[in-house]
Amino acid sequence: MCGKKRVRLRWIIAYRMPIDRTRLTGKIEQVHDGNGIYMRHVPLKWGVIRYMPFFHKARAILVGSLILSSGINFFLVPYQLLDGGIIGIGLIVSYLLHIKVGLTMIILSIPIFFFAWIHYRSYFYNSIHGLLVSSFMIDLLHPLHRYFHSQVYVPPVLSSIAGGILVGLGIGMMLRHDTSTGGTDLLAQFLAKIFRINVGVVIFVIDAIVICMGGLLISKETFFLSVITITFVGLTTSLCTLQHQ
Repeated sequence: MCGKKRVRLRWIIAYRMPIDRTRLTGKIEQVHDGNGIYMRHVPLKWGVIRYMPFFHKARAILVGSLILSSGINFFLVPYQLLDGGIIGIGLIVSYLLHIKVGLTMIILSIPIFFFAWIHYRSYFYNSIHGLLVSSFMIDLLHPLHRYFHSQVYVPPVLSSIAGGILVGLGIGMMLRHDTSTGGTDLLAQFLAKIFRINVGVVIFVIDAIVICMGGLLISKETFFLSVITITFVGLTTSLCTLQHQ
């Protein structure tokens, strides 16, 4: 009987003891002293652990959107070049109708995100912030593209390459933190499930349709230079996400 009470008392004490959550994670560092070198666990505070993914994702969205919008406004817009997907469609509408690119992206993404809310809600939550922030950044920096182009001359081919690298870098940073600008990527996933083909093939087909539309509606030069742009967008994005995958 006495033994049962001791076990119960120990259980109550252990149950009511506060949990040291700082031991759940942390980092390992080398320590040098007179006895040699050994490894030591350095715990992180629970509040830092809890909010760290949010801060990393927010930073990736802000910095990635800034780089993305810089590539679009300073290198693609001056020569009416295109990217693939929803950004490319927004650029076509902007070149032809003089409507803001970011606003067009949001409007065109409404039905896609409506389907995401119903069928693929995790994608909705991971992409809605990237779409809104990147669209805002694109429209925010748009008035500066004339000043930049007047101060810094970049030949069309180099501009298409530089713009593709910056756009790919911005998208890659967001993808590494499981967020994106949304848009036609989700549409590609739905079409891939319906027709049972690889989603990468669907994305390539959508980008090709966007670029061909731009070549027909704007100019042949736009088409050929935009092919260079989306090539470097794809290469840069792949390099940014290679280690993450």
